[in-house]
Amino acid sequence: MSKTNKRIWTKKFLNTLLVIIVITLFISTAIIAIIYTQGGKITRSGIVETGSIRLEIQPEDRENLIFLDNKPVKSDERLINNVTPGLHTIRIESDKFHSWEKEILISPSYVTNIQVKLFPLEPELSQLTQTNISKLFFSEDGSYAYYLVDDPLVEPNQRGLWRLRLEEQELFFRRNSDPERILTIDDTTLSYFTDPGIEVKIDYNNNKMLIINPNIQTVTIFDPTKSSTAEKLINLNEQIGFYPSKIYWFNNNNSLIASNDEIIIEYNTVNQEKTIVAYIPDTQPIYDTNGDVLYTYSPDNKNISLYQNQVARILQFPANFPLDSIGDLRLARDGSSIIIKNESNYYYYQIEKKQFIEINNSG
Repeated sequence: MSKTNKRIWTKKFLNTLLVIIVITLFISTAIIAIIYTQGGKITRSGIVETGSIRLEIQPEDRENLIFLDNKPVKSDERLINNVTPGLHTIRIESDKFHSWEKEILISPSYVTNIQVKLFPLEPELSQLTQTNISKLFFSEDGSYAYYLVDDPLVEPNQRGLWRLRLEEQELFFRRNSDPERILTIDDTTLSYFTDPGIEVKIDYNNNKMLIINPNIQTVTIFDPTKSSTAEKLINLNEQIGFYPSKIYWFNNNNSLIASNDEIIIEYNTVNQEKTIVAYIPDTQPIYDTNGDVLYTYSPDNKNISLYQNQVARILQFPANFPLDSIGDLRLARDGSSIIIKNESNYYYYQIEKKQFIEINNSG
């Protein structure tokens, strides 16, 4: 082959190779773009169908800093796409408001709506009321503030336990509000709220409260609608026989789910009936509830049960679903899916479809 022909052949080869490379890159880019636009994400374990997060923040402020799993997200983005299914932590920080953080469960092909109500650093607590507040806590949905006033220098008619509905215009524009006094200063029940270190869990209807005192390892049910002290205050420890390490409102706020290192109990606050949900001695119970249903894992029987209306039934999973060595279980708020974690990976399971996907822990 002559040098001229060789140069021509080499040039044609390089041109052809360049065209092939360009076409390959174009096709690869197009495929990746299609995967992402259709809700997919490429991880070390392959292509994973992703979910989205829609944030509804009150009040809206462009200076808010949003973090997903400690990674910053653009503050003007209220829809976060291509989030790998599983457990994630959303955190919002601001110079004007108290920090907000929540662990959420992301489902594939599903938009998870998160409503956030931020409470300002200013005005200070004294601007919510003209009295001196010694303790403040909020309802689960942020719609109510409960505050304790026990300063002896304050007028007696201003002392006690108060409840204030947090309308946005009241909190941020300082318009008049009408707080309701739940307990007066001379009510002996008030002493349950003065102990340092207590945690208060308010039911979803903003009626009853759990007063959790880790210092004396006691949980007390407080129902302000009752007239007598005996009905108003119930020592949960005495009712169930132990101090619960975990406790949740359940069954439309008529029951409680309480557990320690070996047992899970449902306690009905209406008729004081107790139901054993699971007894797993020498093992920390693995379970989760959304307030309506409860899912629990049995390490001895290698199964997951659904508990509702005082009845537990074992769920049937696909034969290849990993039921060995489950270390954690989480239930979506809407009850549509669960996520389990074993020694290496997370697994997302859609309950109605009876389908699951593996989520690589390093993905």
